[in-house]
Amino acid sequence: MDQLRPYRLLAAAVALCLMALPGLAQVQSKPPAQGTAGQADPLAGLKAEAAKGTASAMVALGDAYARGTGVARDYGEAAAWYRKAANADSAEGMAKLGALYGMGAGVPQNDQ
Repeated sequence: MDQLRPYRLLAAAVALCLMALPGLAQVQSKPPAQGTAGQADPLAGLKAEAAKGTASAMVALGDAYARGTGVARDYGEAAAWYRKAANADSAEGMAKLGALYGMGAGVPQNDQ
């Protein structure tokens, strides 16, 4: 029986990792919605959700502007969306806004 113990521990560790995978996928922000052929603004769906107060949509919009996904890259606009998400108590929005401040991208700089 003692000979199987390391294999049981390994199997338990693998099982725990596999159970955690779906949760990790949910933690990541949703990619920006891609527009349809007749849709002028590819981010219109996300903007509608953000207007309802959905913080995850605000973060996704910030991501789209920060990466230039579906729109021209604009760190100022990304910062504005991250700030809105942060004001809606989104920890992810706060962290990403802080990262922009750390880079000095899209936010006022104070070199003093």
